[in-house]
Amino acid sequence: MTTHSAQFVSKEYGPVDNGFTLKHLIDEYLLDAGFLNRIQVSEMSFCDKTAVRIPYLNGGGTTLAAKFLVGAGDARWRKGDSACLFGLDNIAEASQSGTLVIAADEIDCITLRQYGFHAVGLPSAAGWDETRDAKYLHSIPVVYVPSPGGVAPAWLHKSLVARKARLIDIGNHSSVSQMHIEAPSTFPNRWRQAMASAKPYADACRAELTSRAQAAWPQCESLANAPDVLSVFADELQRCGFAGDQQAAKLLFLMLVSRLHGKPVSAVVKGPAAAGKSHLVQQVLKFFPDDAYVLMTSCSNKALVRFDQPLKHRFVVINEAAGIKGDTMNYFVRSLLSEGKLKYTVTDGGGAGVRTFEIEGPTGLISTSTKLELDPELETRLFSIPVDDSAAQTKRVLGVIAEKYSATNSNTRPVNLAPWHAYQVWLAGQHTGVHIPFSTTLASLLCPLELRLSRDMDAFLSLVRAHAFLHQVTRQRDSSGNIVATLDDYSAVRELTNSIISSIVGATLPGAVRETVEALRELRLNSVEVRLSLVAQKLGVSAATASRRLADAARHGYVNNLERRNGFPGRYVLGDPLPDEGPGLFPEPDVLATAWGGEDSVEGLLQGLPLRAVSEAETTISPLHRSLPPPPVPAGGVQAAGEIHTGRGRRLWC
Repeated sequence: MTTHSAQFVSKEYGPVDNGFTLKHLIDEYLLDAGFLNRIQVSEMSFCDKTAVRIPYLNGGGTTLAAKFLVGAGDARWRKGDSACLFGLDNIAEASQSGTLVIAADEIDCITLRQYGFHAVGLPSAAGWDETRDAKYLHSIPVVYVPSPGGVAPAWLHKSLVARKARLIDIGNHSSVSQMHIEAPSTFPNRWRQAMASAKPYADACRAELTSRAQAAWPQCESLANAPDVLSVFADELQRCGFAGDQQAAKLLFLMLVSRLHGKPVSAVVKGPAAAGKSHLVQQVLKFFPDDAYVLMTSCSNKALVRFDQPLKHRFVVINEAAGIKGDTMNYFVRSLLSEGKLKYTVTDGGGAGVRTFEIEGPTGLISTSTKLELDPELETRLFSIPVDDSAAQTKRVLGVIAEKYSATNSNTRPVNLAPWHAYQVWLAGQHTGVHIPFSTTLASLLCPLELRLSRDMDAFLSLVRAHAFLHQVTRQRDSSGNIVATLDDYSAVRELTNSIISSIVGATLPGAVRETVEALRELRLNSVEVRLSLVAQKLGVSAATASRRLADAARHGYVNNLERRNGFPGRYVLGDPLPDEGPGLFPEPDVLATAWGGEDSVEGLLQGLPLRAVSEAETTISPLHRSLPPPPVPAGGVQAAGEIHTGRGRRLWC
């Protein structure tokens, strides 16, 4: 029970040493004795003390559980009972009326029901159990949830009940019971008025996001005005002592930003053991608030559908892809990533009924793996981000580690993460609409090498959208209020993903594969076949890393291993000839600009796109539909209406 109903101190009698009586309950909360009798609330002896017995009845009047109020702050369950909703005996009537109140506890529930309002009560402040309780509300279209100050309780954020919930603001009252005690004679009318003015949960959430965004803006204003947020992030990451691949870190950062849109971009970071995969992910996550992701060490079969935290607009981060156990779990993850939600029905109680688990997305996934390939169906839904396993990279890491112990170390310092977290809070309160005016032109320039390119193209444009969204303060908006992506956004995303996507669809080879095959070619001049140890020595890496690289080259068909016996050193020869090194799948920004309508042609670049400047009056327009602050002035000058950034260092005017 919540605090207000657990502190059983009678106004008339003071603290009760010998128990708690029905009269105490009636006097304390101004409850109706006749109604208490109707729902079988009674007085009895419990542990040698007088206690009030509150039965938890089902629709047939059977007692599912019982709670005993035996003293100040002392409420106990009957032995062997399990917690459940209080007031299930009036669910059928609530279904007929179409409304139900989910009260904070039994006392609030009784208070409402004695005046004819249909209600159930939670068994404790955090007592909502989605799988146990939501099934009773399926036939009730509107659910009311009392909320002090209009703030939704924590359990509602995790529940699908939120879709049909309306929040009743009970003001400064801590509970419905307190609101009742204040003026019992006017309570029914006041409650009806409160119900009539209740706000849908979604509206309340938008208002809360906007309020949080406004509060966060002073902390993140400087960051939001940065012309290249990812470069600032990379600099801060380096000051944290990070010596890993900054391109991979930027890409992960951008993917995490994509969680705020309809389809987050997911990834698996791949590389040999001890290559810094998990460290990379952990360092990037530090720049995001806790509500941006859920961190798991592993996921057992069916664990995801029973997860008790909301996953909408969040990332699930699993340390190792091997932690995604079983075919069923693989299917769950694929469904959540592709469809944006997951619904799973199982038999309950030995086949006596069914229980449906539902998780609402959109949700992204970030994981790590030492494997070259994951489950094929899962692989096509993820970006595979390779970590740098070269000798040069290992040397850089050793240098950074050594510098930490140097008295002259000046390159690392504590980084203030508060502005970064505030920026994510601010972004979460903004309108997410982004217009990419050159997307059709880009699609016409791509060569359809693989069927999966459709998914990769979708992910690529999602990242362009995320980049424009991240830099929205320095972007124009169209007449509908959507952020207009520029070639700056395309160029930044192309730099991060071109080699990855190109190698996936066969447009280019991964750099590590080409380097390994070239090393094998040079070694083969003196021998028909080459041993693993020689390749490792040539590349300056460990035998395990060299073996992994050779296996990847063999997977592409450019290397063959003549050794077929398990446990014997490999004997490698060249396979198919290496293709010429090309520019990759995605065109250079200047090529796209020319195809889009001519590099110097304003009319061609605009293609009829209605642009406008954002006025100061629009900075306070309705929540989640436009940026909160006024558009900033770029460093070094004023951005006039109609100025379009179409590429790095290049501006057009209209």
